[in-house]
Amino acid sequence: MEFFRHAALAGGGRPLILKSPAHSYRIATLRRLLPDARFVLVVRNPYEVFESTIRTYRILMNKYGLGPDLSEHELRATILAERVRFEAKLQEGLKLLGDGQVALVRFEDLIRDPTGVIEKLYT
Repeated sequence: MEFFRHAALAGGGRPLILKSPAHSYRIATLRRLLPDARFVLVVRNPYEVFESTIRTYRILMNKYGLGPDLSEHELRATILAERVRFEAKLQEGLKLLGDGQVALVRFEDLIRDPTGVIEKLYT
Protein backbone atom coordinates (compact mmCIF):
# COMPACT_ATOMS: atom_id res chain seq x y z
CA MET A 1 0.00 0.00 0.00
CA GLU A 2 2.93 2.31 0.67
CA PHE A 3 4.14 1.75 -2.89
CA PHE A 4 0.68 2.69 -4.21
CA ARG A 5 0.61 5.85 -2.12
CA HIS A 6 4.07 6.94 -3.28
CA ALA A 7 3.33 6.14 -6.92
CA ALA A 8 0.02 8.01 -6.78
CA LEU A 9 1.72 11.02 -5.18
CA ALA A 10 4.45 11.03 -7.82
CA GLY A 11 1.75 10.88 -10.50
CA GLY A 12 0.16 14.09 -9.31
CA GLY A 13 -3.21 12.53 -8.55
CA ARG A 14 -3.64 10.89 -11.94
CA PRO A 15 -5.02 7.34 -11.89
CA LEU A 16 -2.34 4.80 -11.08
CA ILE A 17 -1.93 2.16 -13.77
CA LEU A 18 -0.15 -1.08 -12.92
CA LYS A 19 0.76 -3.16 -15.96
CA SER A 20 1.75 -6.69 -15.16
CA PRO A 21 0.24 -9.99 -16.19
CA ALA A 22 1.19 -11.28 -12.74
CA HIS A 23 -1.56 -9.08 -11.25
CA SER A 24 -4.05 -11.42 -12.93
CA TYR A 25 -3.20 -13.95 -10.20
CA ARG A 26 -4.07 -11.50 -7.43
CA ILE A 27 -7.29 -9.78 -8.46
CA ALA A 28 -8.99 -10.83 -5.19
CA THR A 29 -6.17 -9.34 -3.11
CA LEU A 30 -6.03 -6.12 -5.14
CA ARG A 31 -9.81 -5.78 -4.92
CA ARG A 32 -9.67 -6.22 -1.13
CA LEU A 33 -6.86 -3.66 -0.76
CA LEU A 34 -8.21 -1.26 -3.38
CA PRO A 35 -12.00 -1.72 -3.51
CA ASP A 36 -12.46 1.07 -6.06
CA ALA A 37 -9.82 -0.31 -8.42
CA ARG A 38 -10.70 -0.90 -12.03
CA PHE A 39 -9.08 -3.52 -14.21
CA VAL A 40 -8.24 -3.59 -17.90
CA LEU A 41 -7.79 -7.01 -19.41
CA VAL A 42 -5.83 -6.95 -22.65
CA VAL A 43 -6.82 -9.99 -24.69
CA ARG A 44 -4.35 -11.31 -27.27
CA ASN A 45 -4.14 -14.30 -29.58
CA PRO A 46 -3.22 -17.17 -27.21
CA TYR A 47 -0.81 -18.71 -29.71
CA GLU A 48 1.13 -15.45 -29.93
CA VAL A 49 1.16 -15.14 -26.14
CA PHE A 50 2.43 -18.70 -25.79
CA GLU A 51 5.29 -18.23 -28.26
CA SER A 52 6.18 -14.86 -26.73
CA THR A 53 6.32 -16.51 -23.30
CA ILE A 54 8.59 -19.25 -24.68
CA ARG A 55 10.99 -16.60 -26.05
CA THR A 56 10.94 -14.70 -22.75
CA TYR A 57 11.64 -17.81 -20.69
CA ARG A 58 14.56 -18.77 -22.95
CA ILE A 59 16.11 -15.32 -22.52
CA LEU A 60 15.60 -15.41 -18.75
CA MET A 61 16.99 -18.95 -18.44
CA ASN A 62 20.08 -17.98 -20.43
CA LYS A 63 20.66 -14.85 -18.39
CA TYR A 64 19.63 -15.89 -14.88
CA GLY A 65 19.38 -19.69 -14.85
CA LEU A 66 21.44 -21.46 -12.20
CA GLY A 67 21.00 -24.96 -13.57
CA PRO A 68 20.65 -26.66 -16.90
CA ASP A 69 18.08 -25.25 -19.31
CA LEU A 70 14.81 -27.06 -19.69
CA SER A 71 14.41 -29.05 -22.88
CA GLU A 72 12.06 -27.65 -25.51
CA HIS A 73 9.41 -30.19 -24.47
CA GLU A 74 9.84 -29.46 -20.73
CA LEU A 75 9.68 -25.71 -21.30
CA ARG A 76 6.52 -25.89 -23.42
CA ALA A 77 4.83 -28.32 -21.00
CA THR A 78 5.69 -26.12 -18.02
CA ILE A 79 4.42 -22.93 -19.66
CA LEU A 80 1.24 -24.62 -20.86
CA ALA A 81 0.50 -26.04 -17.39
CA GLU A 82 1.10 -22.64 -15.81
CA ARG A 83 -1.14 -20.97 -18.38
CA VAL A 84 -3.99 -23.27 -17.39
CA ARG A 85 -3.47 -22.27 -13.73
CA PHE A 86 -3.19 -18.61 -14.74
CA GLU A 87 -6.49 -18.69 -16.67
CA ALA A 88 -8.30 -20.39 -13.78
CA LYS A 89 -7.03 -17.79 -11.31
CA LEU A 90 -7.91 -14.95 -13.69
CA GLN A 91 -11.46 -16.21 -14.21
CA GLU A 92 -11.89 -16.68 -10.45
CA GLY A 93 -10.81 -13.08 -9.88
CA LEU A 94 -12.94 -11.62 -12.66
CA LYS A 95 -16.07 -13.13 -11.06
CA LEU A 96 -15.44 -10.90 -8.03
CA LEU A 97 -15.62 -7.68 -10.04
CA GLY A 98 -18.77 -5.66 -10.45
CA ASP A 99 -20.11 -3.71 -13.39
CA GLY A 100 -17.75 -0.97 -14.41
CA GLN A 101 -14.74 -2.53 -12.70
CA VAL A 102 -13.36 -4.42 -15.68
CA ALA A 103 -12.87 -3.56 -19.34
CA LEU A 104 -11.70 -5.88 -22.08
CA VAL A 105 -9.38 -4.57 -24.77
CA ARG A 106 -8.18 -6.49 -27.78
CA PHE A 107 -4.40 -6.20 -28.18
CA GLU A 108 -4.78 -5.68 -31.93
CA ASP A 109 -7.13 -2.72 -31.34
CA LEU A 110 -4.69 -1.20 -28.86
CA ILE A 111 -1.82 -1.45 -31.36
CA ARG A 112 -3.94 -0.13 -34.24
CA ASP A 113 -5.42 2.84 -32.34
CA PRO A 114 -3.81 3.34 -28.92
CA THR A 115 -5.23 6.83 -28.39
CA GLY A 116 -8.76 5.82 -29.34
CA VAL A 117 -8.68 2.73 -27.10
CA ILE A 118 -7.36 4.72 -24.14
CA GLU A 119 -10.00 7.41 -24.68
CA LYS A 120 -12.73 4.74 -24.58
CA LEU A 121 -11.28 3.31 -21.37
CA TYR A 122 -11.31 6.68 -19.65
CA THR A 123 -14.87 7.35 -20.87
